Amino acid sequence: MKILFLHPYGKLGDWNFRLKKQIEMMSKHFELVVESVKPTELGFENKDNDFIRKRIKEEKPNLIYVNSFYYETAIRDCNVPYIYDMGSFLSRNILINQYGYDVKEMLAIPDKELIWKLENCKMSDYYRKEKAVLEKAKAITTWGSEEDILMQKIFGNGVYSKIKPILTNFTEFPPLISFQDKKPLILAITPKWGDKEKNLSLLNDIRKEIDIKVIGNSGDESFVEHTELMKKLNDARVLFCPYKAGGCGTVVEGLKLGCNVVTMEYYPFNNCINEELIANKKNVVEILKKALVNYYPPKNIPIEQNHLENLIKLCQSSTT
Repeated sequence: MKILFLHPYGKLGDWNFRLKKQIEMMSKHFELVVESVKPTELGFENKDNDFIRKRIKEEKPNLIYVNSFYYETAIRDCNVPYIYDMGSFLSRNILINQYGYDVKEMLAIPDKELIWKLENCKMSDYYRKEKAVLEKAKAITTWGSEEDILMQKIFGNGVYSKIKPILTNFTEFPPLISFQDKKPLILAITPKWGDKEKNLSLLNDIRKEIDIKVIGNSGDESFVEHTELMKKLNDARVLFCPYKAGGCGTVVEGLKLGCNVVTMEYYPFNNCINEELIANKKNVVEILKKALVNYYPPKNIPIEQNHLENLIKLCQSSTT
């Protein structure tokens, strides 16, 4: 079975190690043809998507796996079934960036009002493109959280019915350091703290009261290569994730390395987090302090092999 795997990230390396690992693992089960076309090469509108249409015609894949709406014109019209990876939920980010909402606030807003806001904002074309590519997809993979309900609210039941919760968080870890042997250190990690969904303003406020080492653009230390990043995370007792959304790959990595992962009450991926470590603005410093002392086991830790098997089955079933 041949799969054309489309992504917009250019050469894969430490900034997108999880995607690189996913491609490596999927290649063991399928004939994978990987193409990366950066949006700047085709232009945002992608009026013709000639290159992608050409590659589809040349390769004649049984299935397309795609994680960018930039290719929506070509893949919607090619008559090849495709799986859409919802790794980046753009319409959610629009609501955060344009209106300042967190996901719980979005869920409390009537559907029609949310859709009106998306259709009438500066980035409405992005919303329409994301909606179009989701409507034609054979299946949609998500991380399985409250964001699935948000997708139902803004894209409708047809899109919601295609959602398959599969964590595509494939990575590599160093030997686990026990909690008591870890350093009493709090880390906060993301590649780009400038993204509003990462909530840098809250992080900076909290740092006035407790020491937190920040890794990533605009942090104490630039984003480091994957192996080194995992060593630093493995060595720390606490991972603090102030995010309004996103960052779930980092959360899972912290859980798997035995860190206490502290999140905010409005974070949509709290389904794995110990209730003792879910904070609000009033008690977050207190929770971070206690997280440095005792280990609080997570509700569950995603098992990579299970999600890989589910992804393989989904690919196999999506061609029929």
